[in-house]
Amino acid sequence: MKSLIYCIILTSIYLFTGCQSSSTNDNTSASATKNNTSALSSENSAIEFVEGGDSGPKIKLKFNPASPSKKTILMKMDLSSEQLNMVMEMDAEMNVKSKTKEGNFIVSSTYKRVAMDMDVMGQNVQFDTDKESISSQEEVNELKNKMKYLLNTPVEMVLNQQAGIEKAPDFTEIVNKMNLPGQSPEQFNQMFDNLFAIYPNQEISVGDAWYKTIKTSTNAGPLKIKAKYLVKSITTSEINLALSGDLTGDLMEAGQNVQVSGEMQGFIIVDAKDGWTKKVEIIQDMNLSNGGQDMKMTQKIDIDIK
Repeated sequence: MKSLIYCIILTSIYLFTGCQSSSTNDNTSASATKNNTSALSSENSAIEFVEGGDSGPKIKLKFNPASPSKKTILMKMDLSSEQLNMVMEMDAEMNVKSKTKEGNFIVSSTYKRVAMDMDVMGQNVQFDTDKESISSQEEVNELKNKMKYLLNTPVEMVLNQQAGIEKAPDFTEIVNKMNLPGQSPEQFNQMFDNLFAIYPNQEISVGDAWYKTIKTSTNAGPLKIKAKYLVKSITTSEINLALSGDLTGDLMEAGQNVQVSGEMQGFIIVDAKDGWTKKVEIIQDMNLSNGGQDMKMTQKIDIDIK
């Protein structure tokens, strides 16, 4: 079960600490009996827009940052259960370097700090890459040193105006240096899949909603999230989106099948001027079931972008 907990921790980070969404998107359309709908999809994520808003002001969400410009991202994840308590913090910078003739943006992302305080099954893991302290536990020092390979190494991506990734970052060199058991560059690339919702290609008003489905591969098996984004308010400065959804997974650990299920609630605040996410708060309740044994976990995620 300990390795499964580690897998869930990493999967949680992949799903919620990245930026933007999806690569190589294809636009398709569909119609429904009562509502107009459209879909924007790719291999690992898809959205469906549902028009159900009121007659208030309409806007079209676009990712349209100043070029060049820079943002600081502060992320905190608090994960707790009967067997595990963990607080993890990650700080990063994102630099918009230039705008292409196609209207896309070349963006560089750099992690600056990782800190962890975890108690799992009687063992404590605590480190902060900004501090030079040395732990009495050699495995803690080893993990801290591996995390340092993630820091201060820019990775570049190309984003479109719907906050979708046209060209994904390449983590191959970083992941090979980190040499974390069972992890691959593809999994780190998936970190850049959910800080922003893919913006629908329609004008939106209060009450409109869209759904996004994300399929994430881990070494233990597949995970799937379906999230709903509901427009709660629109002002001249920001758009407030309510976030809800569910998580399902079918994992294998030491030859045993583990079913994962969960629900999430939260909100996202988007800057109306440039389409950057300003703040994210998510609470997710998860359950891991293995042969009649259940393990319940609660995860709270706070992200501030300045």
